[in-house]
Amino acid sequence: MTDELAVALLANTGNSEKKINKILRQFCLYSLVGGLAFCIDFGTLLLLFKYFGLNYRIAGAAGFLLGLVVNYTISVIWVFDERSISNRYIEFILYAIVGIFGLFVNDQILYFCTEILNFDPSISKIPAAAIVLIVNFALRKLILFQSSE
Repeated sequence: MTDELAVALLANTGNSEKKINKILRQFCLYSLVGGLAFCIDFGTLLLLFKYFGLNYRIAGAAGFLLGLVVNYTISVIWVFDERSISNRYIEFILYAIVGIFGLFVNDQILYFCTEILNFDPSISKIPAAAIVLIVNFALRKLILFQSSE
């Protein structure tokens, strides 16, 4: 059975290699877009928390949501060339639902790093952003931006 699987995998190597390269390219572009969104997210967190005294979790949520809008807008223009859903309104809602799930993950990591590990919230944001980047890319690619091939 293992030999059959190996033969099947090797038979599709060219096509699989192209798909892997495309996904890696998309992830790199998504990461750049995510970097911009992170700057907006992180800047909002710092501004609201450090300068306006807002609770770090509320400031983190506000920054995350602002970053979500930037991320969606640039991603659909520059990163993903296939779309699973033709209705852009529904697409954005699903994109936002993934973002809200990411917000939950972000909040839990911020809480854990800040309250349990006693990190400053601005330091806690770094691992939160990295983990959420990977989770959001994978979910969005699977749900919204699948190739019809």
